[in-house]
Amino acid sequence: MEVATESFLSNIFEARYWLYPLQGFGYAMWINLFWKEMTLIFLTYLSKLTLVSVFYYLLLFPFVLGINTVMWGPLGITVAVVHAILQVNMYASTLTRLHSAKYAPLIMEKLVRAKNSNNAIVASRIFMPTVQRAISAKPKRHLAKAVPIFLAKMTLKLSFYSLIFMVSLIPIAGVFLVRIIRSGTVGYLYSIPILAVQKPLSLKKGEIFYRDLGKNVAFGVVGGFLELLPIFSGLCIATNYIGRGLWLLDESAKLEPGVSPKQFLASL
Repeated sequence: MEVATESFLSNIFEARYWLYPLQGFGYAMWINLFWKEMTLIFLTYLSKLTLVSVFYYLLLFPFVLGINTVMWGPLGITVAVVHAILQVNMYASTLTRLHSAKYAPLIMEKLVRAKNSNNAIVASRIFMPTVQRAISAKPKRHLAKAVPIFLAKMTLKLSFYSLIFMVSLIPIAGVFLVRIIRSGTVGYLYSIPILAVQKPLSLKKGEIFYRDLGKNVAFGVVGGFLELLPIFSGLCIATNYIGRGLWLLDESAKLEPGVSPKQFLASL
């Protein structure tokens, strides 16, 4: 908790972490290098958008339309349609991000080569130092204790996601609130596919998330808002991966300079 608080307060106000998603978009538009990955991610987005739209308008839209009509009268129809478009796009973007993670290492590899060839920065190996801990053997938990703990965790998760769902039903503003609430997670999820290919360093989920909480929140707010634009968000998911790659290259250049691009690519 102390690490998360310190990270949040010290990094949330650094402008560069807010700008990386925009830099990724600008870089993708400036250099015609990532068209293949962007096309594949966009096609994935279109398939998810179609699937979510069908289920949403069959199951949820009548409820959303009824609530907004009662609240706003004739204007409620317009509010319901706008809200439905934003909410469908939010779910489609989330599914696309999960199913397009396999393209992130390919984007990162191209980004490293492009940065080196343009002499913009010297690419170096991504280095995420891990906290030293004493190794301790955990005894096997008895089934009578494991089941209640598992059920408690599942109850907390279900309660959290139920709350997020209820917030998302707030007309129009709810979609933006959900993006802000989950900004830290969104920022972190963009790094997982890239960090997961590190060798021999292992990906420590909670450790990296909380240590970079402020950075993840800043990146996630801007990246999440870029995802909110229907259709356009299919491209922004790819450019957010590029922005995350630019961030990781900048961080690694400060931590461990002097490693050649070949060494970097060999470590992926």
